[in-house]
Amino acid sequence: MQIEQVASEERLRSIYLDLVHTLRDFVRRHRITEPEYRAALEFIGEMARIPYEIPLWFDLVIGRVVDDITHEEYNRLGGTASNILGPYYLEGAPERPRPYRLGREDEPGEVLFVSGRVLDATTGAPLAGALLDVWQAAANGLYDHQDPQQPPFNMRGKFRTDEEGRYEFRTVIPGNYTIPHDGPTGRFLTVLGQHYWRPKHIHFKVTHEGYQPLVTQLYLGSDDPYLATDVAAATKDELVVDPVRHDDPAELAQRGLDRPFYTATFDIRLVPAQVMAKT
Repeated sequence: MQIEQVASEERLRSIYLDLVHTLRDFVRRHRITEPEYRAALEFIGEMARIPYEIPLWFDLVIGRVVDDITHEEYNRLGGTASNILGPYYLEGAPERPRPYRLGREDEPGEVLFVSGRVLDATTGAPLAGALLDVWQAAANGLYDHQDPQQPPFNMRGKFRTDEEGRYEFRTVIPGNYTIPHDGPTGRFLTVLGQHYWRPKHIHFKVTHEGYQPLVTQLYLGSDDPYLATDVAAATKDELVVDPVRHDDPAELAQRGLDRPFYTATFDIRLVPAQVMAKT
């Protein structure tokens, strides 16, 4: 998408002039020297030579802020808190058959059942047939395209809500993982003493005809050591749930399992497109 397709000439000029003013003021305020300036240019040039390195940098620095601004009205109208899309979304994930599952039959990791309802944010009415496009890392912290041991679209899938707006799918608790840190962005974080880790999370992209789409993440465990220091600064308190452990033999038998499992509840509220259009 070209920038002129999303912003008018007047807005582009206004943003550019403000950016120039802000950068010049920044340089004066910090008294940036010629060697520091040249080192910064080399750093930017190095990023430009590595695919996706510049988007990675911007996602870490301002991605969360842009998401908050873009969805400010959506959240005010009662929609579920949005979150950054992240770099690992893939188009074309298959719509899974019921009972819904992410991963293989023998997927390694702690079994987790995620359930909830998709509701109209303004009325609370259930939304039947809502489409949930879900993706996550495996228990080893790797996405399918990063791990040759995983088949394509492993830990990815699309699910539909039932007549009462309910959904449930089986998965495993994802592992923590690091952002790519073998390039200039990672080197810079190292210099700052910043870690590269993201807390455990599951991505959701939720759509329903007549409603504003939602992209968000579900964070698993308020005790996650990286929750407060997420390298992407993307965590939001309202998106954190504590999975509940189940080890009762009767519950295990009901689920057809021979080991403990976890459950997490995540209700999702979508804002009608007409309501958004009026704001």
